[in-house]
Amino acid sequence: MARLIVKSPYIKGGGGGSDPGGYLKYIGTREGVELLPSGYMEYMAERPRSHGLFGDEDNVDMDAAMKELNEYPGNIWTHVISLKREDAERLGHDHATQWRNLIRAHRNDIASAMNIPPSDFRWYAAFHDEGDHPHIHMMAWSVKPEQAYLSKDGIRKIKSALTNDIFKQELLHTYEQKSSSREELVCRAREEMKSLAQEMQTSLGSHPEAESLMMTLAA
Repeated sequence: MARLIVKSPYIKGGGGGSDPGGYLKYIGTREGVELLPSGYMEYMAERPRSHGLFGDEDNVDMDAAMKELNEYPGNIWTHVISLKREDAERLGHDHATQWRNLIRAHRNDIASAMNIPPSDFRWYAAFHDEGDHPHIHMMAWSVKPEQAYLSKDGIRKIKSALTNDIFKQELLHTYEQKSSSREELVCRAREEMKSLAQEMQTSLGSHPEAESLMMTLAA
């Protein structure tokens, strides 16, 4: 089975000596990031925005987001979510739009895994189409400091929710194959048991109790 890789370290907010705003700018502007149009007018004018950040809204104001992070006193998780190159290309997850749609669809699942009510959940991400593992960097936190908590089980839940979505067509095909094989096995077993019951009836002669038990077993 192809694999989704999820790593979830965290950093302290702006009051903890780190530079979360700088990290946000880095993931949004570093080499390899895929830029998206920031709005309809820019799209019509064919002027792409200068960063690759996306979130709940189509337009991300980088300066405002950096300011928010630098003033935030709590923990900020810096998820890295990646696929192997061949899987990303085969499944259509080798561009930013698909990753944006995926994270938006599961933002409440991620929030729940981090013990954050959906209304308090904040996040930004950027897609990097690099090397053997295309990936996103995602910064996620709660508007209420000290509220968020992410355990190993929480990371597993995030990975499970995203994996089931990304690989749903392949999983559906696998389930169909297993279902077909199971039905074939059941039919063959029933035929074998019926045949055995008939042979025993022939060899034992009239024995209603044994016959009844064999037919029940066959069923």
